Amino acid sequence: MGHYGIILLLFETPSGFAIFTYYGVQLFLPNAKENIWSKFVKNHKTHLVNKRIIETAGILYDCDLCLKKHSDLFRRLGHHLVEVSQIDTQGWSSMKLATAIKIVCCPFVTTTEYEEILKLTCLDVYGEMVCAHSMKANALEHMKLLVREAREAYEAEQAKKAYEAEQAKAQSR
Repeated sequence: MGHYGIILLLFETPSGFAIFTYYGVQLFLPNAKENIWSKFVKNHKTHLVNKRIIETAGILYDCDLCLKKHSDLFRRLGHHLVEVSQIDTQGWSSMKLATAIKIVCCPFVTTTEYEEILKLTCLDVYGEMVCAHSMKANALEHMKLLVREAREAYEAEQAKKAYEAEQAKAQSR
């Protein structure tokens, strides 16, 4: 078990899906699955989670990780933006802040090689954030579709089982 025993767990919550980190060694304890679910979720639906949902949740996690990693940098740079432009950035999203910093700190005209390297780095990080933000939005829409499909398939399966049980009951009479 890599990553020092830490694993990611995907849960369906009333507002969507959530990913938690968990100490994986506890998976080897008796009744591990039930114990894990009971700690995080009261009314779980493991039967609704399929491979496509898990893969999409992984994409969402990676996008969130990228955005969080870079948003910390841009939040620190936001203090410089206030000093340079007198713009109050409090309450801004990380994307809005990154865009403002890109516009103010990365003009098209450059003066020295060192400044050029810093500006290119800033632009690369900004580009990565834009890509992650866009990918996250697409993955969220895809996740909604997958969850709806899984729920509809489950409900259809339950209706079929109820119908078959009713038919079997009618035949036994």
